[in-house]
Amino acid sequence: MANVGAYDREESATSDGNEPSNGGRDFSRVERDIAKCETLISLASTSGIECLKEDVQAVKDARSQVSSGKLTPEEQATFYCSMSKIVAAVRYPSRQISEDLQLCCEVVSHAARTGRSIEKNDLEALARARIAQRMLEWRHDIESCFYDAMGRISKSVAPAVAETAGSEAKAGARIAIRNYSVGVGILTALVLLLSCLMFIIRQISDDITKVIDRNDPLAVTMHNQLQSYAGAIDRADQTGTVDALVQMQNSPEAIAIKESLQAFATNNRQLFSDVTRTRAITHFIFRIPNGLGHIVFRKHWGEDWGGVSSRYGEDCLLNDIPPPLLVVPFNGSRYGFFVTPFFVPPDSGWQCTASSIRHALEIDLPIFALGETADKKKTIPQDAINHGFQKIAVYQDIRAMATYARDIILVTVGSITGFLLPVLYAWLGACASILRQLRSDTTACLFHPEYSKVANRAHVTTGVIVGISIGLFSNLLQTGTDISPLAIAFVAGYASDKFFEFIDRLVHAIFPSQSVPEQSEHQGQDGTKLTTLPTKKGFRRHRSMHFGKANRNRLTDAAT
Repeated sequence: MANVGAYDREESATSDGNEPSNGGRDFSRVERDIAKCETLISLASTSGIECLKEDVQAVKDARSQVSSGKLTPEEQATFYCSMSKIVAAVRYPSRQISEDLQLCCEVVSHAARTGRSIEKNDLEALARARIAQRMLEWRHDIESCFYDAMGRISKSVAPAVAETAGSEAKAGARIAIRNYSVGVGILTALVLLLSCLMFIIRQISDDITKVIDRNDPLAVTMHNQLQSYAGAIDRADQTGTVDALVQMQNSPEAIAIKESLQAFATNNRQLFSDVTRTRAITHFIFRIPNGLGHIVFRKHWGEDWGGVSSRYGEDCLLNDIPPPLLVVPFNGSRYGFFVTPFFVPPDSGWQCTASSIRHALEIDLPIFALGETADKKKTIPQDAINHGFQKIAVYQDIRAMATYARDIILVTVGSITGFLLPVLYAWLGACASILRQLRSDTTACLFHPEYSKVANRAHVTTGVIVGISIGLFSNLLQTGTDISPLAIAFVAGYASDKFFEFIDRLVHAIFPSQSVPEQSEHQGQDGTKLTTLPTKKGFRRHRSMHFGKANRNRLTDAAT
């Protein structure tokens, strides 16, 4: 549709048919445009529409210069720039009619592109309205014919309407599809990240449980074996020969202890590896709340949320421990943990350095090697026995950390799986439903710039509400089906209206409405017509109404 203040591009001769004056230039078209601008300025003043002062002044200057025949090309260009601003501000004959003309033209264009037929009279009425708008000759008869034709044109393109067939609707649909596509991408990435994280956490939690179940009875067995073998070593040192000591190195008891110690150390390393991975995961999960806490309170929390540290000893920092105490010699062996009470407290951390961790988790070789006392006597040192006991002590510390870490991650998994992921899946389902609806609406030109936005936002909001509350009804919704709660959340978010219909049925089942008993009629055994009437207390009483021939006669006699 042409703009409201568009002017004729046709050149016209002067009114008397002579050659144009004023130096050979014809200002008749400019004069008509100036008259249109003056009409629009007058209409703006009566309609409360504000025009810029410089634009009004440019029209006045153009009028005076045309009257004197001194309008230069630069001044003419300035006038037409001001004219375009005035036309855009005034919207002749009114803003609503101008918008209706624009929409009607877009509906006609949509009908032509989709093969819809429109009556010729309606098209002519639209053309006359456009000409009247352009020429500033709008009248009431033109307006009535235009709106009458617009109604028939809109009916011919139904179910599409003027707002859904316009360019604004197409642009809005493209923006909506882009926004929801980006949102779906972000939600999908977040759901995948959390789902993968939950899978990893479950695997680590199961692995911790299995290792603890294997190591707990093994620790008791190895403790008893070490105690028994320690007594045998004492007896062999007192009465045995070198050959007896050599035989003890590879005795069945020694072999059983070696096998138990090897399996125990392997489980310790696996359990400590699980604790290390859990520590990294918890630091990743709680990084944001810990950072916010530090920003808000401007101080350290003490122990950060989700931190997995030693349950018995204080956390050690490398700078806080003197270098000579990092690795402690013990009877010629270096184990990396502190077992001499007067030298280093036993609760000091064996996790301070990589070297101490290695000596705490690995086995010192050879096991049960022969040594010599100060008097050159062969013996089996008690270091080997102490080494096994120290592995049990290390296991107790690792086990405490592992169970604490498992509790943290299981609580985290339960919170995310029970509350966050259902909301995200319901949100994702709502976005999937909206994208499908946008595709169908765009194809059929049914996307409304305002109503569709409101409906889509309401769908997302209700989907989030469904995701929050879906866990309360999971047992009811899963009756007879083998489907996960997250799948139910996605389906409920996709079809949130169906979920709320389910809620309505549930409300009616829990809180049934008390309907007022109605009057009913039925036939008695003797042909009597019985009418059941409700009473105030809800009980029913029957009233007998005899319509036999004798009764009708008595009623007739009474009437006469």
